[in-house]
Amino acid sequence: MVTVPGLKKLIQLSSVIWFCLITVFHGQAQEQKDSIIFYREQMILGELLSIDAGRISFDSDDAGVLSIKNYKIKTLSANIHLYRIRTSDQRLIFGKVHKSVQAGFIRVEQGSDTVEIPITSVIELERFDTKFGDRLSGKLSAGYNFTKSSDIGRLNIDFSISYQAQTYESTVTASSIMTQAEEDFSRDIESVTSSNVFNLSYRWMVVGLLSYQRNLELGILRRFQEAALLGYNLTTYSNRQLSTGIGVAVNQELTEDNTSSRNLVEVPLVIAFRFYKFQEPNIQIRLDQKVYFGVTESGRIRNDANLAVDWEIISDFTLGISVYSNYDNMASESSTSNFDYGLVFNVGYKF
Repeated sequence: MVTVPGLKKLIQLSSVIWFCLITVFHGQAQEQKDSIIFYREQMILGELLSIDAGRISFDSDDAGVLSIKNYKIKTLSANIHLYRIRTSDQRLIFGKVHKSVQAGFIRVEQGSDTVEIPITSVIELERFDTKFGDRLSGKLSAGYNFTKSSDIGRLNIDFSISYQAQTYESTVTASSIMTQAEEDFSRDIESVTSSNVFNLSYRWMVVGLLSYQRNLELGILRRFQEAALLGYNLTTYSNRQLSTGIGVAVNQELTEDNTSSRNLVEVPLVIAFRFYKFQEPNIQIRLDQKVYFGVTESGRIRNDANLAVDWEIISDFTLGISVYSNYDNMASESSTSNFDYGLVFNVGYKF
């Protein structure tokens, strides 16, 4: 049985233990916060989201998401997550970010190595997590137009989802344009593409593509394609990217006149341009040009092009416009034209 003096000592000991535990957990909670330190020694706590276009996106505890110019930062710490960092001297660095004793610098921990880099030299900083779900991001958009005079309605749907790891990125995109005229329903255009990018270095990459395509204007009921390309990043700017690639592609086609092919070999030449503006207005521009030179069918040239502009009007919601074109100088005999183009409007949600 515990005596009154013994009970008093037990309570005192328990209080000390609880105080130590609270202190430890509070300290760990503080350590789990990312922090930014300005040149005037002010500090804000929260979570580092990204660095792009010369601005640091930081979700602060007190003021919400802030956009801070990089030259105003003395140093910062973000050691909860892993980050992929591209620098202006063409380095690709992976690791956790720690404070530096040098003003205007950060320390990046790469395993057992640590490297110091100027904050202003960071072109791009992206988070990639160890959890599978946290590495996923995507977008869903749709649009519809209808004219009473022609009794024709047209629906377009676009979807994309990406998975990002340290040196690997996988993206699946899908789009469809469908037309309803009176009681008839037509799947005019369909496209599904799986793109897998393996970064070999700062500029070089290997790309694998699997795709499905349908285009009734060009007489294509379905086209399956498998392709492998060697890609190269042409630019190192923070808010725009220009890359190109060349490789080999194999197609299996079925046309409206029921003509099918086993394997058609082509040489694809791809040019991709991305422009990002995260200040007001928040705009993203994407341009893709793909030219295919026939090998099995000598002299055949195809072109798939797409220009898309997305404007984020409020957080995660976008208004978009895209222009597409498709060309085939040896289109199916059942097709009405060897050239197809269109203009699409949509409303989208990013997740």
